[in-house]
Amino acid sequence: MKKILIILLSISFAGISLADFNDGADAAQKGDFKTAFKEWSSLAEQGDAEAQASLGLLYFYGDGVNQSHKKAIYWYEKSANQGDSSGQFNLGFMYDRGFGTSINKKKATNLYTKSAEQGNASAQSNLGMLYLFDSNFKKALYWLNKSADQDYAEAEYLLGYAYFHGYGIKQSNKKAFKWFTKAAKQGNILAESMVAYMYDEGIGVKENNKKAVYWYTRAAEQGDAGSQNNLAEMYITAEGVSEDPKKVHYWIKKAAEQGYGKAQLNLGGTYINGYGVDKSYKKAAYWINLAIENDVERAEEVWNEYKLWKYK
Repeated sequence: MKKILIILLSISFAGISLADFNDGADAAQKGDFKTAFKEWSSLAEQGDAEAQASLGLLYFYGDGVNQSHKKAIYWYEKSANQGDSSGQFNLGFMYDRGFGTSINKKKATNLYTKSAEQGNASAQSNLGMLYLFDSNFKKALYWLNKSADQDYAEAEYLLGYAYFHGYGIKQSNKKAFKWFTKAAKQGNILAESMVAYMYDEGIGVKENNKKAVYWYTRAAEQGDAGSQNNLAEMYITAEGVSEDPKKVHYWIKKAAEQGYGKAQLNLGGTYINGYGVDKSYKKAAYWINLAIENDVERAEEVWNEYKLWKYK
């Protein structure tokens, strides 16, 4: 009877723990991070590995608590030491990128591996990326394929990247396009930009300006500076879309403000020619000077041709 009572109590406490964790998760989903912090703090102090990893995330982003990467590491370590795949992945990420600690790729690889072996798609993808840029293509492709099998967008993009450049695998634009498209459909900004570029240039797929505009727009709306500039250029040349000087200026300015040198030169050109905006040599000088600082080809030539130093 005593043994049965102990088992029942254990089940009861486990149920309470799960309920508390879910209460925290529900609160976080609604943006109520203070409640999430309260629920998870209690569980984390009791040794709940999942709560420890989740608490670490709150500290990492500063949600419901003052941001502290060192405290995030503290809780990730607690979780990882219990074998929690999320804790292992998150701690590996801190070492990988140098948040709250020095960059240590060896520790990152070790932690990613532990998490990846438990099936964590994020860890598999990041581990694959580490191996990819370390030129260990066999291991890179192994882990990227594992992650992509779970429809993880970043891994799909990286597989596309590997096929596009022929890293550890026979170069294939068609296969690169396939993987980029899979990732792009999930909203991966880099993949969207590559799909647009491949439609634009007819690489691995038949040239299609309308589809290029579609994908450039998706990436541009997420803030990709290269796509913003390329989209603007398509509005200039009326490829896949009607010419629209105002949209040209809008997208070029977006890219230029992010420090994209080619866009800075193009934006200067719109001010010189009054294309989609009032003429202003002063504004042209400002943007083309930035393009020169970014070593953009032809920027200095334009600067001298229009004697823009007079308007600096």
